Amino acid sequence: MLTFLNMDVEGFCSIESLHLQLNPTCTMLIKAPNGKGKSTILSALVWAIYGKNLKGVSEVTTWEKVRPKDYQGVMVEVFFQKGEHIYKIIRCQKCNIVLEDGAKGKDRLILMKDNEVVNVKGKNKLQDAINAELGLSYTLFMNSIMFGQGIKRLIQESNSDKKKIFEEVFDLEFLNIAKGIAIQDKNNL
Repeated sequence: MLTFLNMDVEGFCSIESLHLQLNPTCTMLIKAPNGKGKSTILSALVWAIYGKNLKGVSEVTTWEKVRPKDYQGVMVEVFFQKGEHIYKIIRCQKCNIVLEDGAKGKDRLILMKDNEVVNVKGKNKLQDAINAELGLSYTLFMNSIMFGQGIKRLIQESNSDKKKIFEEVFDLEFLNIAKGIAIQDKNNL
């Protein structure tokens, strides 16, 4: 089972600084007037995990009007548990904050498993490792965990994209294999 534990956000869009404890034992309600950053919190979570925000954009711009004088860029850390393992994802953009390894964040992506850095070279391969650990692609995450936020988007997807999403959600690949075998048998007859 996948459980998100907490998230730390620095300089993400309208969020100057935020520590959010994600309590898996109860339902969390985030209530605020429109334009106060509710979706931005979810966008920071998605960006930290997948490098794309809710709208699928990888470049996140911190609003000038909320930047403190000592603004140091964007950094989001997400902690989650899967099975007995604790994971930490750190994603930085134009970040001057010094990370645990002594280096500045800059435009880094780090995955840690049980306090050990997962040694995978290249952002794309590291993103693939994160997706594998989560067991969720960006599309599946957006259309399942983010279902309430993304229902309109799911409805607007093309039929082939909807099919891919549902195949991934319900692990329907075996149906495609069976269909292929049936077509082959039909052609042989």
